[in-house]
Amino acid sequence: MFLATECVVSFLTVVTNGLVLAAVVHNPALRKPGNWFVVNLAVADLFVGVLTPPLVIISETSVIKNFYLCILNNSVIGAIVINSFTSLACLVYDRFSLVRNAFHTSTTESVMAKLGLSWVVSLAFGMVPLMGWHNDRSEYRQCRYREVIPLEYNVYLQMFGFFIPFLLAMLIVHTLVFREFRKSNRLMAYKSHETRRLVRYLTKREKRLFESLVLIFILFTVCWLPHYIVTCIHLFCPETMVNFYMEFFFVTLTHTNSVVNPVVYALGQSEFRHALHKLFPFLFTADKYYQGTSSHMRQIPSCEECWI
Repeated sequence: MFLATECVVSFLTVVTNGLVLAAVVHNPALRKPGNWFVVNLAVADLFVGVLTPPLVIISETSVIKNFYLCILNNSVIGAIVINSFTSLACLVYDRFSLVRNAFHTSTTESVMAKLGLSWVVSLAFGMVPLMGWHNDRSEYRQCRYREVIPLEYNVYLQMFGFFIPFLLAMLIVHTLVFREFRKSNRLMAYKSHETRRLVRYLTKREKRLFESLVLIFILFTVCWLPHYIVTCIHLFCPETMVNFYMEFFFVTLTHTNSVVNPVVYALGQSEFRHALHKLFPFLFTADKYYQGTSSHMRQIPSCEECWI
């Protein structure tokens, strides 16, 4: 059951994230700086779908006998998990910048620098067990994740180092965005008719971005929090027994986050759906909103007096 479930999740992860990459490859219009955050997250999630299930299965079935190869195998799992966090954080930061400033643009160089840093951080912290933070070799019996990787690594580094700070950052982002909406609504009364039309259009766009941020927060929390709660129980209350099937379900739930990510960030955008409709017209319907965007944009006034 474990193997079959992991294979299904892995297949769905490859399909959903593969659609995102296919849309970008076949549509040059999507290759703009802001979308590289989406592409990077799709690549990170592909690693989760393609590499994590096999590595977890190898670890849990004790195929590897060498102690250091076992640590390397499980360190790669840790690096993939952290990379998923950092890639998601980069995307959220870009979406937040768009909500704070509707005319925010990123250069390709700045985007690549941020993404490169996220991968370096992921690899550096993911390989910490290989550098010495692992269980004693003398106690090594079989290549299972908890046999070689300390629970403290998962709790103190992954959870308190990346997971909780990301959740706190998301709460701060939602608070700041809510204030921006209130500020925009107060300023509407002092603007000209033409400028109000533009502000209303941009506010709708920002509202969709804000809704995606809320969905990001909910899905990320639902998928990852139960797993870390169980890990904390194992560390701080080792005498407490946790049902094996429940624990397995929570591990699988963390992997499903990579399935839903592209649905929220990419497939929910008109430009991506339009590109996928051209590639797979039998799977995706034409987006009427996207088709009418160009003519609508021509009716929007100049942005010289957009913000006071």
